[in-house]
Amino acid sequence: MFVAALWILSACRHSGGDLDLLHGDDADTATGGETGETSDSGDTGDTADSAESGDNSDSADSGDTAVEGLDASLLAPPASFWQAPSFTVEPGRGLAWERDTAWSIPGLTVPQIFVRADGTYGMLVTVNATGNDRFLITSDDGIEWSDPPKLLFSPADFAPLDCGDRLEDAAVLYQPDGSYLLVLESTYTEEGGVTPLWRRWCQATSPDGVTFTPNTESYFFTGLEGDEGVPSVPGALPLSDGSQLVYYNAAMGSPTQGIRVAIGAQPDVTLAQLAGTAVLPISDVDPLPVYLEGGGIRLYHTHGPGGGPGYAEMAGGVVAEGDSSLINNTEPDCIVAGGECLLDPAFLHLPDGRLVLYYSRVTLNGDGTYSEAIERAWATD
Repeated sequence: MFVAALWILSACRHSGGDLDLLHGDDADTATGGETGETSDSGDTGDTADSAESGDNSDSADSGDTAVEGLDASLLAPPASFWQAPSFTVEPGRGLAWERDTAWSIPGLTVPQIFVRADGTYGMLVTVNATGNDRFLITSDDGIEWSDPPKLLFSPADFAPLDCGDRLEDAAVLYQPDGSYLLVLESTYTEEGGVTPLWRRWCQATSPDGVTFTPNTESYFFTGLEGDEGVPSVPGALPLSDGSQLVYYNAAMGSPTQGIRVAIGAQPDVTLAQLAGTAVLPISDVDPLPVYLEGGGIRLYHTHGPGGGPGYAEMAGGVVAEGDSSLINNTEPDCIVAGGECLLDPAFLHLPDGRLVLYYSRVTLNGDGTYSEAIERAWATD
């Protein structure tokens, strides 16, 4: 979702936070020539977003009420989630990072990491030369990744279900039986347009995190009240009781935009609002939750208005504490030729104890196009 992130950050920084200037399109699919167009939000919560026949998600008028947060005992992994150490950080660690300037994967953005049943790693990525599809790269050790990327899904793979014209961000939900549920943000824009008319989360299942089968009958999620029909960038963790905690961007381009949090119980994982309003400032996007060792949640994200990966620790899963930047964009950043923006953080705790943060790096070229890559940083604390 790097287009929206860099545009939101630059708009807030240079306009005093004037929401009228924020781009409503948080797609991750800019392909060189896209420059974060200043089209109006246009996101109107199109009625097509309402849950349809067979939709196992929510309806915006489900009657869900916001609560203050969750009991601390829930903010820990379930016993069945053996992959949890890969997404757990010790308190006080993961707060100081050094960029690995010798390593990158050019042409890819939006890394999202999961651990497969055989202990190897998958990283969902966008190939910016194509833009509309979701690809997969793999790794035995979380350090060296396969090349070239393998096409995982295109929107047409979900037909007759309408999954729009782009597959953007995604998340893997680990199931109690050891299987995997892949949630894919799908976007529909009018031909020639850049502002999404709606976003829905399509879904696919896998017994092992290797082979996925698309669900062609129902959506996982179409948004809750106040999401304006454009929920995006899911980030999920299973809680100690097996329910799923899901952070996501909502209402992009409107005065109520921001990162929200919802919860869904197994087995249907029908999401309900945990907080009915944004839990971080509107310039924070791209949520990625991880466990704090001993209990609690840390939310890595793209931090605004200065940009770059940041973090907050979420008391009760809802109340942000210590929201701050971790790795700054260059100054000036990618709104100026030669400047860089760092977006879309993806955390991994390796078996040898090292912490690595993958992210998108976007550079504005002198001719107005962008160059993109996935890069990484290593924790120094």
